[in-house]
Amino acid sequence: MTKFLIRPARLDDIPHIQQVARETWEDTFRGRLSPELIDEILERNYSRPRLEGDINAAAAFLVAEAGSVAGFCHFCWRVLPGAVRGTELSRLYLLPSWQGQGLGRSLLRMGLTDLGEGAYPVSLTVEKENWRARRFYESFGFTQTGGRTWLLKNGVIELTEYVLTAASSYSLGGSL
Repeated sequence: MTKFLIRPARLDDIPHIQQVARETWEDTFRGRLSPELIDEILERNYSRPRLEGDINAAAAFLVAEAGSVAGFCHFCWRVLPGAVRGTELSRLYLLPSWQGQGLGRSLLRMGLTDLGEGAYPVSLTVEKENWRARRFYESFGFTQTGGRTWLLKNGVIELTEYVLTAASSYSLGGSL
């Protein structure tokens, strides 16, 4: 297995983060979402100003390097219904060639470990038909809580919502 380093994201990582996002979105959603919709999402969520703000304000924004950036995850602080403070896992993306090799699990584990007990509950949304991602989060201990619709200029995306309520040896791979 190739070794990788997980570290906090830096502003000079932005072009690499943008590239990982583009390759991942195109690979995952080709044939399901229109190219115009994918471009709209990438422009909206991965512009340089947006990523600069996200990196600077993040609860945790980590990149995984294996010679170059192979993936990233982004947690932000959120106040959830009932005024419960927690985090949202707003992004977890890996280059297609790195998927299925444990890197996503390592990124998620590292983010949760770095944030500690204050991270919980952790919420996230995933595209409803993205079964690979849904199985990944469910295997980590996230439970489905509902769904919502994301209305965009170039289309609509149905999302499934998940939550992880507390750290467990299950989600953290045996060590808290």
